[in-house]
Amino acid sequence: MLMFAFIIFIAFWIVSMLIGYLMLAQLSLDWGVLLVIDAVGSWIAAFLLTMVFDNKRYKIYPGGIATRVVGSEGVEGYLFLAPHGLLFHPHVFRVQKEDTRVPYRSIAEVREGNSSHSIEVETNEGVVERFAVKDQEKWIADIKGKMKGGDEEADNQK
Repeated sequence: MLMFAFIIFIAFWIVSMLIGYLMLAQLSLDWGVLLVIDAVGSWIAAFLLTMVFDNKRYKIYPGGIATRVVGSEGVEGYLFLAPHGLLFHPHVFRVQKEDTRVPYRSIAEVREGNSSHSIEVETNEGVVERFAVKDQEKWIADIKGKMKGGDEEADNQK
C-alpha cells in the first residue's frame, strides 16, 4: 500500500507542477514557494486517497475511525470489531504500521476513558489499550456484546 501512496504522490506532484508552472508567470511566485505548495498539496492528496483505499480488507467488519493512544502519542487509524477480537489498523503514513489485535476472550474490562470520546480496554494480563472513538457508549456496548458472544463464536468456528 505504501507503493500506491508513493505513486499517487508522484502523480499529483507532476500535475500540480504543470499547473503551477502555468500559474508561475501569472502570480509571480518564486520556484521555492511553488515547490513547497506542490509538495504539501500532493502529500495531502496522497494521504486522503490512501485513507480511503487502504482499509478495503477490513471494511467487511463494523468499525470506524479511531486513535490509539500509545504513551503520549496518538496513532490515527481504524478500529474494527473483527470476529475474534478488536483490530486496530493504523493508516499507511504512520511509522507504527502493524495492526493491534486484542482477542475478546483476553479482555477483562471495557470502560470509559479519561475524556468523553475515549475507551479503555484492559486485558487479563493487565495491559490497557486506549482508543479515542466517535461514539463511546456504542463502542463499549458493542465490545461487551462481543465479549459475551465471542467465546461462543470462536468455539463454533473450531
